[in-house]
This record gives sequence, C-alpha cells and structure tokens, in this order.
Amino acid sequence: MKKNIFFISLLISNLVVAQVPDTTFNKYDEVSSVFKSYLVEVDEKNIDRMSKFFQIEWCTLHFGSGTPIVINTKEEFNKLFNKWKNSPKAEFKNTRLDNMQIAPVWDHIDTKLCTVDATYSRLNGRGEVLNTSRTLYHFVRHKNKGIFRIFKKWKKWKIYMMTDLDLESQG
Repeated sequence: MKKNIFFISLLISNLVVAQVPDTTFNKYDEVSSVFKSYLVEVDEKNIDRMSKFFQIEWCTLHFGSGTPIVINTKEEFNKLFNKWKNSPKAEFKNTRLDNMQIAPVWDHIDTKLCTVDATYSRLNGRGEVLNTSRTLYHFVRHKNKGIFRIFKKWKKWKIYMMTDLDLESQG
C-alpha cells in the first residue's frame, strides 16, 4: 500500500511539473536581429519605419540628464524624431555597433521583457568616428490575443523605453 501511495504521489508530481511552461529566455538572436534592423532605419533617418520598432502608445525616452519624454501617439513620435532628424545630432552617415549585451528582465507566459545595452559609434562618410554613445533599450513582447493567436503566437518585439547611459559605467 505504501508503495502505491509513493508511486501515485510521484506520478502526480511529475504531471504537475510537466504542466509548468518553460519560460527560459531564449530569444537573444531574435532581439539582436530586431535591434540591428532598427539601426538600419536610424541610419536612413526614416522616421516612419523607425516608429514601427516602438510601442508608441506608451513609450518613455530619456536623453542625457533632461526630463524623460513620454510618447503616447504617432504624432508625438514624429514630431520628436523629425526634430532630431533636422538637428546636428543626425549628421552622420551610419552607425557602427561596438558592443551589445542583451539581458532578459521578465519572461512570463504572456509577456517578455529584455534590455539591449548598446554602445555604438556614429560615423561620417569617410568612416571616421563622430561620437560614441551608450543607450539602454528596453524591449517588450506580448502574446497575441483572440483569433490572431491561432496564426501567430507572439507580437513583434517593440522598444518601450530608451535611456542614455554614461560610457564610463560600462562594465
């Protein structure tokens, strides 16, 4: 009798453990690819295509030591990034990614969060470094809901926050 209780308990515990979904973050290559695609659009200064990489309905951008900027609409995004596009900060030819570290933050059954800590250099047309910066990009990904989930389980990775970081604090 004790043997049966033991085997039944073992069987039940195995069934319970088998039902727990694996939430191990394994999307490093996917996030890296999305981020590098975003940098291509930044280099082209294509504001419309850049916006597709952001979760615009709630996005926070923190540049330098200024007050964080919260964006809630595509119009706000366009206004901010068109201002950037027409400023001296956008006078570069392309971006060289010097270092990228991806760190999972949250890997839940319905939502995934991660950060991309990127150090990059802006280059002129001759390949000379104009400046080097470091930014922390926060990415989110949600599961599709309803009928859409039948065709595609997850929505695309989106940037929901950007924060400039000090180059000296890089480990």
